[in-house]
Amino acid sequence: MKDLIKKLRKIVSNLPGSALKLGLTILGTLTLFTLVDIKKLKEFELWNISNIANTIDNFFPKFYVVFGNNFVKIVIYALFVIFIFLSICKFVMRSKAIVVKHSTFSNSLSTYDERNLFGYSVKEIDINLVDQMNNHDIINAISIQDNVIRRILKECDEFTEIFYYGIAHIPLIFRAGFQIGDEGQVHLLHKYRDEQSKFKEISNDSDNYILQLLGQLTNNPSSTSKEMLVVVATSLPVSNEDLIVFRKNDMCCELRFEMEKESMYGFDVIDSYAIMNRLRSGILSKIREVFFYKDIQRIHLVLATSSDFAFFLAQGFSEHHDPEIIVYQYERSSSEKYPWGISNKLPPESAVIYQPICENID
Repeated sequence: MKDLIKKLRKIVSNLPGSALKLGLTILGTLTLFTLVDIKKLKEFELWNISNIANTIDNFFPKFYVVFGNNFVKIVIYALFVIFIFLSICKFVMRSKAIVVKHSTFSNSLSTYDERNLFGYSVKEIDINLVDQMNNHDIINAISIQDNVIRRILKECDEFTEIFYYGIAHIPLIFRAGFQIGDEGQVHLLHKYRDEQSKFKEISNDSDNYILQLLGQLTNNPSSTSKEMLVVVATSLPVSNEDLIVFRKNDMCCELRFEMEKESMYGFDVIDSYAIMNRLRSGILSKIREVFFYKDIQRIHLVLATSSDFAFFLAQGFSEHHDPEIIVYQYERSSSEKYPWGISNKLPPESAVIYQPICENID
């Protein structure tokens, strides 16, 4: 029975809604013509029926006789019932959308544009970690988030699509994206800072190739470490002074991805899936080239990018083939700009990594 329902769901999900509506309209009209006398139909003002009846009577007077044929009636009724059944199935079995709202800074997060969810059966899930992060209870925040993500994945099937949006700490966003992965369809919602009051889905426009991200590798020949620093900056540049603590940790190398031109930086510059895919492919390719060659065991990742791209980038990493990644949080008011980070693989109780306090570093 489950297999039969699954097959039926696949069939109706592929049926264009516009075709079903057109078919229902035509067959509904034909059914009406089989049941009601044409004189009465000429007086039927709804849905333009009177005009259709007048047209048939004036130009094809003998055509109306066809509707009195029993075989024709049976065919019309059968097709009408089938289209009604398919339309009901398409509505009842429509794809499910799980809308994930992620917030760690404020409870007053903007909502999303509901037009992005048209045609879906919508379920909203809130990952609200504001209280935990205000109290700097990061371990509990990770634990709560992990449990919610597990629940989301448990509810997903091949007919479920995830919509993600929010404003949260980058390490938590990255961990969520990594755990959800890229097996299913995930839609990313972005809030443009200069023009929108709501989150809207990233564009499906083609890549214009104007935005270019350059990767630069710096080796540390004296280091025997199996750890590397990776910096991805698309929203704002990352200064050398902000990275000083990582230099003290004696990484074997540093890989920086920065905008080709200063004018390219911005919070809204990565505005299409095509651009996201190109940038992520280039970043992952270069990272994997380095860690395979140098046998890297741990990546320290600094992200100065949008929430949606941080989530999207995390989806591309493999749990089984890529090393552990620690993503760090930027704290403007702290003397140490990246004081803590979160591992993408370790359990909550051991996932939070704190940086040593740097003093008197040349």
